[in-house]
Amino acid sequence: MSVLTRLGATASLVSMLLLAHAFAEPCGDQPAVVTSFGEQKVWQNPIPSTKPVKLVESSNTRYLRILLRSSGSDQDWNLVIRDRAGRPLQSVSGKSYSQGSEFWTDRFFVNDGFISLEAEGKDTASVAETVRYTVVLRSAKNPYYSIQGAKENWVDVYGEASVTSFFRRRAESVGMFIGSDGDTINGTNLWTCTGFMVRNDKRLFFVTNDHCGNSTGLENGRWKEDVCPNSVIDFSWDNDAVSRDFLCEKVVARSPKTDLAVLEIRPKNPGEVAPKALPLKALQDTNASLAVIQHPASEPKKIAQGCTALTSQVTGISTINLSQDFAHRCDTAGGSSGAPILDESGDVVGIHHLGFEKTNDNKCDRLNKAVRVEELIALLKTIAD
Repeated sequence: MSVLTRLGATASLVSMLLLAHAFAEPCGDQPAVVTSFGEQKVWQNPIPSTKPVKLVESSNTRYLRILLRSSGSDQDWNLVIRDRAGRPLQSVSGKSYSQGSEFWTDRFFVNDGFISLEAEGKDTASVAETVRYTVVLRSAKNPYYSIQGAKENWVDVYGEASVTSFFRRRAESVGMFIGSDGDTINGTNLWTCTGFMVRNDKRLFFVTNDHCGNSTGLENGRWKEDVCPNSVIDFSWDNDAVSRDFLCEKVVARSPKTDLAVLEIRPKNPGEVAPKALPLKALQDTNASLAVIQHPASEPKKIAQGCTALTSQVTGISTINLSQDFAHRCDTAGGSSGAPILDESGDVVGIHHLGFEKTNDNKCDRLNKAVRVEELIALLKTIAD
């Protein structure tokens, strides 16, 4: 199978977690580390040249993307994909695909969940067929948010005047990791984390948490062979209509101990230029103002600013491993895992990886945790050029 084919090789409804955000118990027995946000469905349907084929989803749809298969021996056809008003969203030429090959459409932002596929230029029973599709909902369901107050203290990166152009440029290097695993027989999962670019020259490296290698976050079973080929990194998940998707080529380095994973990625569309690599620097001043750029609960890019790190103040707390981590007061949620924590200079000083947890005496620590950037720098040095 091709990478794009495996990306859609799922069929069951994603398990949606139904507890609300800050009003739910903030310290569950299992920390929320990844977030479910949509579903993938089998849709095996021929597309004839005589009439359009329609797909109708709920009004809660954020976008749709469809996996198609070329089914005819003669590829002299065009396929036009339209919205409910008849506006063309994408045109596909059969000459670009060999018989039996599979390919994904663009992602279509349709508020009413309606898409039609109309074949042109060939009078046969079927020019292509649908295989499956992904529907992404407007909002994810999340067990709890790890926030300090009654309301989350973050804002849209591109929708809030208080966010400077400097940090907006930094945000371009932050992407939402969309993972998928499983099969049509045993069921599938779709989940999200956050991550960022650390290299963009002859090889493209993207960093996220190691626990983002499966839908549960549990160490057993992370980064099985179907996870990377089934994953997408979307650098443009920020309320625009543009897709800036990169595909996971392979996992080039992992550290379950420090909860870090380095992925080698490539653009979905050849010629796409990768975002810049974010600079890395050890945390110098724990009292300095920090910022976290993240995708909490699979939402568009948010930034939490004006928070601080905690080190000596949390000595002896059982949930903090100060040999590799520092605690911080920046608001996060499930889906924020892998987000870069930046200092005032825009340098990455840590990688968020855990929210609120229960201590050994069964109290909620109300602390978020970040891996020190020194651990990432050491991991990157293990990768051969």
